[in-house]
Amino acid sequence: MSDGDVMSDGHVKVKALLKDAHEALRCEDLESALDLFQVASQLDPDRFEIEGYVDLVRGQLLKRYRERIGDLQAVPRLLVAGGEVRRFNLASDAGFMLSLVDGSTSFEQLVSLSGMAAFDAFRNLCAMLDAGILGVDA
Repeated sequence: MSDGDVMSDGHVKVKALLKDAHEALRCEDLESALDLFQVASQLDPDRFEIEGYVDLVRGQLLKRYRERIGDLQAVPRLLVAGGEVRRFNLASDAGFMLSLVDGSTSFEQLVSLSGMAAFDAFRNLCAMLDAGILGVDA
């Protein structure tokens, strides 16, 4: 296989990924669109417009995450027993964030204390809310 074949194959993969990412955007499946754009960006890092799409989708998702959480002064609480958390197979950054939940620290404080980018922190918090690991008293 020549270098040209590899380049052509990579170009075809990126083109297919971008097509699927745009379709996911059209269907408002932002999580899938983000994943697809990120893979395409890794395969072809010289195409800056792909990184622009990554930033655009991350911005839209961050807005959704903040809306999902609502009041940033609200205090999340753990809904599952400590031993049950293992069954959720959380990523290490989500596990760290979960370790900060103490029943008196607000969402806003958790984001700040985590040291994570706001996008990653809100994404982890929303995933734990959606999974039923965390809850908020009304």
